[in-house]
Formats: sequence, structure tokens, C-alpha cells
Amino acid sequence: MMTYDTRENSLQSGEPIELYQFTYGNNIYRFTSAQTAVSAVGHTWQPAYLKRSSLDYSAEKSRSNLKIDTNRQFEIADLYMIMPPSDVVLLTVFRLHAGDGDYAIIWSGRVMGVDFAGSTATMTCEPITTSLKRTGLRRLYQRTCPHVLYGNACKVNKASFMLTAALTTVYGTALGCSAFGLYPNGFFAGGYIEFEYNGVVERRFITGHTGTQITINVPLMGLESGSSVRVYAGCDHTKQTCSDKFNNLLNYGGFPYIPQKNPFGNNGIY
Repeated sequence: MMTYDTRENSLQSGEPIELYQFTYGNNIYRFTSAQTAVSAVGHTWQPAYLKRSSLDYSAEKSRSNLKIDTNRQFEIADLYMIMPPSDVVLLTVFRLHAGDGDYAIIWSGRVMGVDFAGSTATMTCEPITTSLKRTGLRRLYQRTCPHVLYGNACKVNKASFMLTAALTTVYGTALGCSAFGLYPNGFFAGGYIEFEYNGVVERRFITGHTGTQITINVPLMGLESGSSVRVYAGCDHTKQTCSDKFNNLLNYGGFPYIPQKNPFGNNGIY
């Protein structure tokens, strides 16, 4: 049996096969661009129409992206039909040669988005190395709190502000449940909901809450009357809300006492 490098560099013996592994939450999807199913790397890979762009290992970020054309009905493309999924979709591309067990990982990264045109869907993927070059968010000098609600800096225990509810009505982005009416208007605005669909937890931002109804930013696939969701209280990132609603003033990250008057203004008397 030849090694991968031997057959890859051969002028006559190469029979390349590529395998595409997509990981979304706990779900792993395995496909091959070959015409029939392939047993390799310890798994069976199902055939699918997958046509990728050439690999460019340039240091320029925009040129290192990978584009993959597939059918509009492709399972992974379908995840992006309404909006990008809540969690990252990872992609690993393997390459081997027919009859050999030796293989190489030729590309690794994540799916950034999908463009639909007629019967074709084009997935745009960026390599994992780009995350190492991305500038992180910087904390600003601002009145409101910059911390992510329930995040490491916020430190509020989200389980203490969670409501598990069975929806009674679902009209697009408007979700109804009598349990929502037990809380004051706006209590859940600025929070989010979680809904498990096909083994993956999807999340949506709550834009409004009035009475027994909340409004989310984008519809959730699979959500219907009777669906069980987890709803988390929201925050407007002000000092008063942090203190009165969450009793978390010790971890407030804003600067509420910034002077109203700019000391660097044109007025010589401060």
C-alpha cells in the first residue's frame, strides 16, 4: 500500500477522494464528493454534490476562504435558509486516494454563510486560522454596562432567571404563553429563548415583552404551539436594572457617573 504523499505526487497512481465532515452542536454530518458511499477514516461518508474552490494558502484572509457549491436542498445549506444557526458549523475536509487508508486533512474551518441562487447553494467558509488574527472586543468608557448578560464578567446565574414554558401560540416572531403574563412588561426584553430542535439548541434574542406575549428577532424553525422553550430575563445594561432586577451592582461594568460636560470642550470654565 502506498502512502498518501506517494500517490498524491504520482502522475498515474492518484485516485483522489475528498471527504467533508460538518459538525453542528452534537450532530456530525459526513459526505463525500465521490459518486458512491465511501468507508474511510473509521466512518461511512454519503455521496453528495460538493464542488469546492481551489485552496489558497495565502496570508491574505479574503483569499483563504473556501467556497463550496452544492444543491439548494443540501442539509447543511438548509440550516442557513432563514438565518445562520446559533452555534458555529465546523468543517473539516479530508483527502485520500481510493484503496488507501492513509489520508490528510487539507482544510479546517467553519461555515460563515450560504448564498442561494436558483437550485444552487454556495457555502462560504473561512479557515480556522482567521480566528487567531481577529481583534478582540475592547471595553469602552461608557455609561451602560458592556458585559454580556449571564457571561463570565456579568456573573449573574442565568438559571435563577430562567422560565421553562410551553408555548400556546406561535405566529412568526410572536410567541404566546400565559406564564409570560406573570412577569411585568419588559421583563424578558433583552433576554433570549432556547429551543432544542434536531438535537441542537437554537437561541433567539427577545426584542419585546408585553403581557402574555414575547417577540423574538427571527423565527425559529420547528417552533410550534406546545413547544417547550427556556426563556431568560433581559437586561437594558443600566445601573438601576443591574441593582434592582439582578442584585448584581458589584459586577456592573459601566461608568454611570461620566460628567455630562466635556472638559475638553471650547468653554474655558469647567
